[in-house]
Amino acid sequence: MALPCISLDLGNTELLEASLLQIPSVKLIHLETPANPGMQCIDIMAVSTLARKFGVLVTVDNTFATPYLQQPFKLGADLIFHSTTKFLNGHGTAIGGVIIGKDQQSFKKVYPTYKLLGVNANPFDAFLLLQGVKTLATRMDKHCSNADAVARFLLQHPAVSKVNYTGLETHPDYQLSQSQMRHAGAVLSFELKGGFEGAVRFIDRLQIFVRAVSLGTTDSLISHPASMSHAGVAQEQRIKAGITDGLIRASIGLEDIADLIADLEQALS
Repeated sequence: MALPCISLDLGNTELLEASLLQIPSVKLIHLETPANPGMQCIDIMAVSTLARKFGVLVTVDNTFATPYLQQPFKLGADLIFHSTTKFLNGHGTAIGGVIIGKDQQSFKKVYPTYKLLGVNANPFDAFLLLQGVKTLATRMDKHCSNADAVARFLLQHPAVSKVNYTGLETHPDYQLSQSQMRHAGAVLSFELKGGFEGAVRFIDRLQIFVRAVSLGTTDSLISHPASMSHAGVAQEQRIKAGITDGLIRASIGLEDIADLIADLEQALS
């Protein structure tokens, strides 16, 4: 029998505690920070501290941050997930994922399922991942500096109504991001004033950014969730989740920053 799944705003620890008191059957809290695609940050230490009080495990999807930018084990998490397809590989050449326990005891809780599912990488994909990880720190520094510059450019552009990037001092999670991450990361999202049609026109005009729903490659990738990854989701449900008609998500790559900004400028004109 499938266990019930409850969706909560984990940024509200009072709501989380009330829910844990009300629903004692909860055994695990899973969170993603920064969250996709709104880039909200969750206080991992606060959630983990509360979870321990109730004997609940905490798992963190750390794909956007990578181990270089954020270390959830230091903040109390029990297990960490990564899509190795993204920044860890870095070149979009192999599909994979990992789940990591902070010690053998914690991993024993998931190993039976892991083993039964037969989840292992083929040798060549493992080789590609190992090659990518060797340059992770160097790549992430460039990803982050480029993303910061792009976010600040978009923030002042008249066609943009909002920029979701925790490296901006105006973001409500700026201080939290500063406290638990080395940098704010390479992924951001922003709202275009032109709505659905304006977003599609913008995407179509780009010349350097690659239209794709993935992230974490050396190339800058861009997507319009309303017409791509979330096209099959009812509009009311999508907007309730913060995925509006004019929302654009971008994974900023390693290209020359002047070229990226010039491409955005001409596409927004």
